[in-house]
Amino acid sequence: VSRVSGMRLQGQTPSGTFYIDRTDDGVEELRPTDLLMGSLGGCMAGTLLTLANLQNWDIGPVNVELEPVIAHRPERIESVAIKVRFAADVDQRTADHLLRAAKHCKIHNTLKDVPQIEVGMAFDAEPGLDTGERWWD
Repeated sequence: VSRVSGMRLQGQTPSGTFYIDRTDDGVEELRPTDLLMGSLGGCMAGTLLTLANLQNWDIGPVNVELEPVIAHRPERIESVAIKVRFAADVDQRTADHLLRAAKHCKIHNTLKDVPQIEVGMAFDAEPGLDTGERWWD
C-alpha cells in the first residue's frame, strides 16, 4: 500500500490495484473497514459456495451481510454481526453444514485466532529503491 496523494492510498496485489480512503477532493473510496468486511464476507461466501458445489446442493443466490460494531480507546472493530441469506429453501441439515463451512474460512479463522503482527519502518530517499535504508522495529 502506498500514498498516491493527500489521503488517497493505492493497494497493489497480484490480482489488481485498489484505492483506499478518499480522493483529494474528499470523495469517499473504500475504507479499511470496508476492505476487511468485504474480505470476511467474500471468504465466507466463497467457502460455503465451494461446499455447495462439491455436494451438488442448489442453494441459489447467497448474500452475506456484515455489520461491524466500532469500539473506541483504542479504536477497533469490537464485534461483527453476520447474516448469511439464501434465496433457495435450504433444509436445517444443509444450513448447518454451510454455516460450519463459512465459519472455517481463512479470514474468519485468522480473525478468530488473532495473528501475531510485527511492524517495522524503513526510511530511504526514494521509496521502493534499495538505497541502504535504515530499519526500526
